[in-house]
Amino acid sequence: MARKRQSVADAGGLALTGTARVDADPGALARRLKAGDVAILDIQDLDRRTAQILLDRRPAAVVNARASISGRYPSGGPQILLDAGVLLLDSCGSAVLGVRDGEKIRLEGEAIYRGEERLATGTVQTPELVSVATANAVDGMGVQLATFTANAMDYVAHDAPLLLDGTGLPYTHVELEDRHVLVVGAAPGAMEELGRIRAYLTERRPVIIAVADVADEVKKNVYAPEIVIGSIEATADDTLTAAREVILHDPTGADPGLARAEALGLTYREADATVGSADIGILMAHAASARLIVTAGMESNLAEFLERGHHASASTFLARLAAGGTLVNAASLPHIHKQRYSAWVLIALMGSAVIMLANALAITPGGAAWLRSVVPWLGLVWGGQ
Repeated sequence: MARKRQSVADAGGLALTGTARVDADPGALARRLKAGDVAILDIQDLDRRTAQILLDRRPAAVVNARASISGRYPSGGPQILLDAGVLLLDSCGSAVLGVRDGEKIRLEGEAIYRGEERLATGTVQTPELVSVATANAVDGMGVQLATFTANAMDYVAHDAPLLLDGTGLPYTHVELEDRHVLVVGAAPGAMEELGRIRAYLTERRPVIIAVADVADEVKKNVYAPEIVIGSIEATADDTLTAAREVILHDPTGADPGLARAEALGLTYREADATVGSADIGILMAHAASARLIVTAGMESNLAEFLERGHHASASTFLARLAAGGTLVNAASLPHIHKQRYSAWVLIALMGSAVIMLANALAITPGGAAWLRSVVPWLGLVWGGQ
């Protein structure tokens, strides 16, 4: 990969080549990215979380078919990339999505080439352009908040019994009462969040409720979810059969994979609700009186709800409100979780310390003499027991 630039600010004279990685799903795209690749995505208003996930893979550039900051609200993703010196080529149009994953492309100025063929052109984002767009987008926050609130009220009107008292939630044989429950959604960065709470997962081994879209990754990176919820058409057979229960759900009313569940002989139930699949997981755990509900791969604050820009964010917001004080986000867990050690671990540590002390004494003249005088005394004490 060849690069000729000092900073993003000098992007007008930029020339770099790299391997293209293309995917509509930012999480899947990030997992294939390697250092020096060119990430090609199609997302309006690049949020902070997605930008950070891409940045962690150290791409040479990020190319977006749409506007990474459209003016609806001040999305923070572009600034994160620019602060790290990563080129962001914006508003390239749908033609750039025709690039084949894995092929070499070249970026020159604001144009993208395959060999000598110009594929698309866009706008190189600079700190100055992002600063102006961010300032202009602040005025859009009120409109977005009003839209978000309206969406939330729609959910309340349609699913009030489910949100308020759990009416209509699917029944589960998995014991959740007084247990720790981990609900994993499909937002980008879910696996990274789980990686940061590995000590907690090892110690507590919570019941995992995973959205079907990420259930395979959860099984691979942590352990098999006991409950898989959502549309299962793309979920691996071994993940589904390892689960104790599968809950078929699609908030749009589409078929979530009923024929496949029956063909695999799964123990399944169906959920009929317009809220998101992860939100049903939260509400199930809350209704079952779980001791603690930990969420990963889900929005956790108002800025993220607005940045994600989809209607399901409103249902997640309401589900979190319903769960109340029993719910904590995975990102916050390391700050409040203190690892516990069993009595056997403490005994082993103390035993190791005693052995190390004895060895240290044995190699010194004074220590060896002391040990020779103590050993007979210990024999008398032991024999008198």
